[in-house]
Amino acid sequence: MNTNKILNIEEEPVFYETAQSTDDDEQPIKTDMKTVYQELDRLKAHIHALQDRLKSIIAQCPEGKSEDLELWLSSPEKREIFELKKNQEILRNQINELTNKCADAKDQIKDLRMRMCSKARQILKLQKMIVKMVTIKDSLECEFGKFVKRFEFVTNIKAVWERVLQKFDNQKICYSQLEQSFVPRAHFLEEKKYFTASVNEIKELVKGIFVYQSCRFKDLDDRLASNV
Repeated sequence: MNTNKILNIEEEPVFYETAQSTDDDEQPIKTDMKTVYQELDRLKAHIHALQDRLKSIIAQCPEGKSEDLELWLSSPEKREIFELKKNQEILRNQINELTNKCADAKDQIKDLRMRMCSKARQILKLQKMIVKMVTIKDSLECEFGKFVKRFEFVTNIKAVWERVLQKFDNQKICYSQLEQSFVPRAHFLEEKKYFTASVNEIKELVKGIFVYQSCRFKDLDDRLASNV
C-alpha cells in the first residue's frame, strides 16, 4: 500500500465537498428531476464504494494494547494503514454528512417539485383567466362599437326630433292664427239661418218672376193669335 492510495482517498471527499459548496452557491436548479436523482444515486454508489475500500484496509489494522500498536506501527507501510484508520473517522463523518445532505437534497427536490406543480396549476389558472379576460375584452370592444353607433343614431334621432318639435310649434302657431280667423259656431249657425232664409226668399222671388213672365208670355201669345 503506497502514498498514492492515501492521496486518492483523501482527495475524493474534497471533490464532493467542492460540489456541495457549489450547490450552496445557489446555482440554478435543473428542471430535469430525473437527471438530479440519477446524480444523487451515483453519489450514493460512490460513497458505498469508498466505505467498502475502507473496510478492506481497516481490517488489516490491529486492535488491542498500545504496545502491540506501537510494535505494529514500527513498519512505515503499516503506519500508513494506521493513518488511513485515523482518516477513516473523518471520511465516515464526511460520508454521513454527504448522505444526510443527499437526503436533504431529495427532500428539497420533492418540495421543489410540489412547488413547481403548485406554480404550474397557478399558471394554468392564470392562463385561463387571461383567456377569459381577453374574451371579455373582445366582447366589450364589440359592444362598445355598437354603443358608439347607437349613441350616434340616438344623437341623430334627437336632432331630427328637435326639428319635428320645431315644426309642431310652427304648426301650432299657424293653427292658432287660422282658428282666430274662423267665426264661432253659434255665430256660424245664425249666419247659416240668415243665409238659408235669404236663399228661400230669392227662390220665392225667382218663382214669382217665373210665374209673372209665364203669364206675360201667355198674354202675348193670345194677342198674337187674335190679331191673326
